[in-house]
Amino acid sequence: MTVDTDRHLIREMNTSSFDGREVKALIEYGHFGGFDLPTRIELHLNVQFSESMEIKDFGPSAQPQSE
Repeated sequence: MTVDTDRHLIREMNTSSFDGREVKALIEYGHFGGFDLPTRIELHLNVQFSESMEIKDFGPSAQPQSE
């Protein structure tokens, strides 16, 4: 984890596993109403997929119920 200690912000996070999977997040901030909030989070994934890359249908999305 990389922390901007002057502004108290997390700039970067990295994680890895024993089998070689890695995830890296880079975070950019903007100043809104006196607060620094994330405006962009960039993820870098280095993982092996065990499933095929085919599109799967999970069914219809939930629709609001009218009364």
